[in-house]
Amino acid sequence: MSDTIASKKITKMDLFLIMMRSFYIQAVWNFERLQNLGFLFVVVPMIKRLYPSKTERIPALQRHLEFFNTHPYMASIVIGVVTSMEEKMVNSPDAVKPEDIRSIKAIMSGPLAAIGDAFFWASLRPFSALMGVTLFLLLDGWFKIIGPLFFLLFFNFFGLYIRFGGLLKGYRLGTGVVDILKKFDTQELITVVNLLGLIVLGVLLIIFMSGLDFWQNIVFGGTLLLSYGLIRKKVYTGLLIFIVILSSIIMKYVGFDF
Repeated sequence: MSDTIASKKITKMDLFLIMMRSFYIQAVWNFERLQNLGFLFVVVPMIKRLYPSKTERIPALQRHLEFFNTHPYMASIVIGVVTSMEEKMVNSPDAVKPEDIRSIKAIMSGPLAAIGDAFFWASLRPFSALMGVTLFLLLDGWFKIIGPLFFLLFFNFFGLYIRFGGLLKGYRLGTGVVDILKKFDTQELITVVNLLGLIVLGVLLIIFMSGLDFWQNIVFGGTLLLSYGLIRKKVYTGLLIFIVILSSIIMKYVGFDF
């Protein structure tokens, strides 16, 4: 009982270890409970700090073995909130219950997964790749390395910011971080990124097509329109890329010089 009553505080080193472990949240992904083992691995430093005795530690370990799944970058926000709630529950048992921690994990995981997928996978990653390819094509010599470096640095800047900043915000604000997420207009940010991507793509196409002759422009433009139509029909993208590559090889073989 004395362990429960004594004030226990998560240290900066605990948070640092949690941050480092968050990179491995999907290392033991499984089909039954998805990221549950990864989540537990991440919060082990917190559990060791707050529950020194084995009898107290076992329920906490079992609690975080339950189903969990969200975007791997956005998971840090949930981890921060859960760490804050666990600390509060240990120091003030009447303020937070184990059921509250289970509920907040379930409530936050779905929306954060949707936000993370839409922003990181569907918007930021394609934009970063497009900018990297554009820089690679426009620059000469050794300066071409700026293209892939831009992709790696630009994309990972946002990923690292959410991983580290999200964990700290979640820990400091606890469940209050939910109110911030409600006010943040993620869709507007996604729209801006997609618009910038379209502008860059348009400039790149103008530069690229200016060096083609009439028939090459016809083939290139026709390929774009056909690809767009097939994508709208939900044709598998990998198959579409294979068709384009195979068609290019065949036309090159029959004498159509690109």
